[in-house]
Amino acid sequence: MLLRKVYGRKFIQISVHLSEKERRKNLERTIALSNPNLSPSSCAEAAETLVETDMYERSDVHGQRIEEVFHMGDTFIHGRNEESISRTIDRFVQAFFGKNSISPNKDEYGAYMAASASLRSLDLARQVGAAVFSSKGEIIALGCNEVPKFGGGTYWTEDDDPHRDYDDGIDVNRT
Repeated sequence: MLLRKVYGRKFIQISVHLSEKERRKNLERTIALSNPNLSPSSCAEAAETLVETDMYERSDVHGQRIEEVFHMGDTFIHGRNEESISRTIDRFVQAFFGKNSISPNKDEYGAYMAASASLRSLDLARQVGAAVFSSKGEIIALGCNEVPKFGGGTYWTEDDDPHRDYDDGIDVNRT
């Protein structure tokens, strides 16, 4: 978040993911190579500490809190192997610099549709969207967190008497 505040729109975030098990194994291997005198259990313990610190570092105001920023990435890379990493970064850089022949993949399109669905709600606290796709990339369902309308459905701008929290001046998050 600090880098995004400092650099604004010039900041590009690349979010790389692996399963927690794979991250731990990689860290254990790296720690063991750097510290040959450590026992395997000590390497595992050190790896666990690092993973937890990266996820939830609360002791430092500018510490790492991966769970709060990962989803804000401009691109997402599966860190499984170098070929996949290289292919994804190359594709992102080409698209970033205007190559028009690059279209979104299924995951990117799904994330876009979910983000778009979230904007259906006027209440910022309710702006959560979901998109369910088939394995072929076809939309099965879109949804958002909006106030339900009496009798079914949800309120729309053109409704005569909407009773959304926003319209009634209610902030359900205020205590």
